[in-house]
Amino acid sequence: MVLSVWLVLSSALGSFSLPAVAAEQVCKECHEDKYTAPVGHYPSQEGLCEVCHTVEKRHFEDMDPKAVTTQKSAQACYQCHEQKDQAKHVHPALQMSEDSCISCHNPHGGQHPTLLKQKLPTLCMDCHDSDSFTKGKSVHKITSAGKSCARCHDSHSSSLPKMLTQKTEDICFSCHNREVKTAERVIPNIKEKIEKSMSVHMVATECSECHSPHASQFDRLLSKQFSISDYTRYVHGDDTTANTYELCFKCHDKGMMNRTIDADSTRFRKDSRNGVMLNRVNLHWVHVTNATGTTGPDRGRSCKVCHDPHGAPQDRLIRNRMFKGNAKLEFQVIKEGDNEVGGTCAKSCHSPKSYQRID
Repeated sequence: MVLSVWLVLSSALGSFSLPAVAAEQVCKECHEDKYTAPVGHYPSQEGLCEVCHTVEKRHFEDMDPKAVTTQKSAQACYQCHEQKDQAKHVHPALQMSEDSCISCHNPHGGQHPTLLKQKLPTLCMDCHDSDSFTKGKSVHKITSAGKSCARCHDSHSSSLPKMLTQKTEDICFSCHNREVKTAERVIPNIKEKIEKSMSVHMVATECSECHSPHASQFDRLLSKQFSISDYTRYVHGDDTTANTYELCFKCHDKGMMNRTIDADSTRFRKDSRNGVMLNRVNLHWVHVTNATGTTGPDRGRSCKVCHDPHGAPQDRLIRNRMFKGNAKLEFQVIKEGDNEVGGTCAKSCHSPKSYQRID
C-alpha cells in the first residue's frame, strides 16, 4: 500500500528521490527481514537504505533486482566507520576482495554482536583449519571451550605480529596470574613464579617460544618434543628421530648431552688431572642417561627434575624441591675469588657432591 501511494506521488511530482522516512516504509514492505534482526545496523534500522543502495524507479514498478546498485566495497563502510586496515599487521581477510567487510559482517543486521554472520570462533573456522586449533595431544582450554578468538587477536589489524591485541606475555598472564586447575593437574601461578624467582629462564616471558597457543601434538602445548616424565630413556636423535629434549635444543647446543666433551660443551662437568691428562666427566650426560646408576637407561633423569623451565629459587634455574615436591634439592656455587668454578649439590638421590672445572 505504501509503495503504491509513493509511486503515484512521485509520478505526479515528476521527482524520484527516496527520503529516509519513505525508505523505511517502502522498502520494508518487501524487505521486512532486514529490519527485524536482534542486532541491527543503524542505517537499515533508520531506513537510510540509499546510503548503500542506489535504486532505479523500475525496481519498484517491476520488482527488477537488477535495478538496484549496491556499494559493497570496504570504502563504502569507511564513509561512516573508522578504517580498520591501517596497522602494521592486517588480517588477510581484509585484503582478499573489495567487499571484505561483508565476508564477516551482515550489513543489515544479525543474531550476533558487531553484526557478525556467525558467532566466534565458528566464523573464523570458515577460513582457518579447525583441526589445528582443536585437535592434538594437548589443546589449550581457551580453544577447546570455544572461547572467542578476539580474546587474543584483533580481527582487523594490529601493530603486533599474529594480530595480537597485546604483547604475548600480557595476554598469557591475563589468565596465568593465578593457579589454573585442569583435569590432569594444577598449573602454578606462572606470573608470580617469574617475578619472584632468583633465576628466570631467558624466554620465560616469550611463551610462544616453547608453547603452541592453540593445540599441540606434544604434552602441555609444547611446540617440540620434551619428556615430562621424571624418568625416561634419553634418545640423542638423528635426521629421522627427535631428541628426547628437542624443545630445549631449539636454543641450547645438543652437544651438552654428549659423553665426550670439551670445555665449551657444558659448565656442568667434573674435571680432574691424571698427570698431564685432563679428564672431563659430563654431569649432564651422567644424569640424563643414568650412566652411574644400577637401574639402567630407562631411569635417566629428565631436565625438569632439577631445572624449572620458567623460574627457580636457586641459581641456574635449579629447583629447591624435586619429584612433585617430595624431595629437597640444594645447590651452592663454588668460587675461587670472583670466579665460579663449580658447585655442590645435595639432594635425596645422593649425599652432597661437588664438581669443579679446570678451564
